[in-house]
Amino acid sequence: MHYQVSQVKILFAKELQRRCSEKYHKFPSNEKLARDLCLTSKYHLKVSRETIRKWLKGDTFPDLDCLLHLIGWLELDMKNIFLCNKDNPDIPENLHTESNFLDSKDIPVELNVEQINLIIKVLKSQKTSQIVEMQKKSNSNL
Repeated sequence: MHYQVSQVKILFAKELQRRCSEKYHKFPSNEKLARDLCLTSKYHLKVSRETIRKWLKGDTFPDLDCLLHLIGWLELDMKNIFLCNKDNPDIPENLHTESNFLDSKDIPVELNVEQINLIIKVLKSQKTSQIVEMQKKSNSNL
């Protein structure tokens, strides 16, 4: 089974949208989500509304600290993100491949090594893109 980082980002965005809609009973603004994330983390996590927008669009994935806080605070269902069936309507057709998904009856209670490696891969790709972005900014300031 092979996963793609883009699939994980899209599934994370859909799960985040779903849980925010359920928690707030209507979809909150990106600014409100950023502020509430900061407040619920007791000011340890600060993200911009632009970062929230990127998470909700599936452009980026939160770093590990934010991800763990979001899982606890919004009760995100990580099975919806990392384990899904091929008929999931939240994934664009061009990302569907037979080998990318588990059948829903095969969902394990715990993550296996491959799934943990996928999480690490997504987080590393996010960190790499942040480093490249920072380097571009520092080069443009010179």
